[in-house]
Amino acid sequence: MHWFYILRLAVAGAASLALGGCVARVDEQRIEEPARPTAGARGEVTVERRGEDCRDVTVTAPMVRVVELRRSFPESSDAQSRNAALAVLLGAGAGLVGYDASSIACSRNDGGCSDKERTGIRTVEYGMIGLAAVPLALLAYNALRGRDGRAVEAAPPEVLPGPWHPCPAPVTSPAKPEAPVSIRP
Repeated sequence: MHWFYILRLAVAGAASLALGGCVARVDEQRIEEPARPTAGARGEVTVERRGEDCRDVTVTAPMVRVVELRRSFPESSDAQSRNAALAVLLGAGAGLVGYDASSIACSRNDGGCSDKERTGIRTVEYGMIGLAAVPLALLAYNALRGRDGRAVEAAPPEVLPGPWHPCPAPVTSPAKPEAPVSIRP
């Protein structure tokens, strides 16, 4: 029975290694293309006044821009290589434990292999395979997070001010002649 405690200690050590996998840091760089109007964009012209001067201002909206996201792992980060190493070591350990258990069980019996001796080892083997899945999953998660991307984002409206010029004189309507008022006695 003392081998059972050794196996439990080995599984606990392997669990701490597997759960020591890392989520890698990802650096992101944004490359923005110039803004452009959407298909249904309209340009509206308004007049801006400053004292006696005026100018026409054209505002075009809605606008969008294409943003390219470039992601990479920093050179100082070794999280991906650590996750890969843990997955390989735990997977190989599970294979070696299974191979060794079957050869021990079969060598003790001249007539064949005993399943009684293999059940404890199978538990350890399956446990190690399960633990190998943790850094393997982190490896895949980091790979998905590190992919480049492309997105279309809303941009602020484009404002094109025209040159300043004197404001035109306000248009006034001609004065209406007043109707005579009659006073009745």
